[in-house]
Amino acid sequence: ESELIVRIRVLLAFVITAFVGIMIGRYNHLRHGNIGSLWGGLENICLLAHSMYIDRVDFTTHPAALVRDRVLRYCRLCFLLLFSAAQNNEDYTKLFDLGIITTLEEAYLKKCTIGTRPLVVLGWVKSCMTKMIHASKTAKKSPDIPDRTVQDLSCDLDFLQENVAQARGGIGA
Repeated sequence: ESELIVRIRVLLAFVITAFVGIMIGRYNHLRHGNIGSLWGGLENICLLAHSMYIDRVDFTTHPAALVRDRVLRYCRLCFLLLFSAAQNNEDYTKLFDLGIITTLEEAYLKKCTIGTRPLVVLGWVKSCMTKMIHASKTAKKSPDIPDRTVQDLSCDLDFLQENVAQARGGIGA
């Protein structure tokens, strides 16, 4: 082999090594910094939604149970839509089968660009949580939600919105 070919191989090895290193770093940042934080934020929202009424109301008859269940479903939907956007997948058959999305919600989401759909669903979560808080503050039989919980919820929702946007950018959606 000529010396030129040997030098080209060495140069190529350095370039490929640098490229692979960048890709692994990007993956780790996305996995730990964005998606891990997003999962934690969604988990906090679900826990807060459930803890607002646990052991205080009868979940078979109380209207807050329906809103709480919707919040839990929307949090799952937000997370799954992020991965659908990354794969450019608009087939929501599996989401229907799991009971995570309704036909009305799908029709609305199809009007949005694929990358913004997780943010739209997060807006729905905010709306549901606001309704739960308002219902709690105004209804006589509902438990009162402490102001600290409302503050934590507001911080978690803002944190989630930032993380969804960052994760969306990180996956190229």
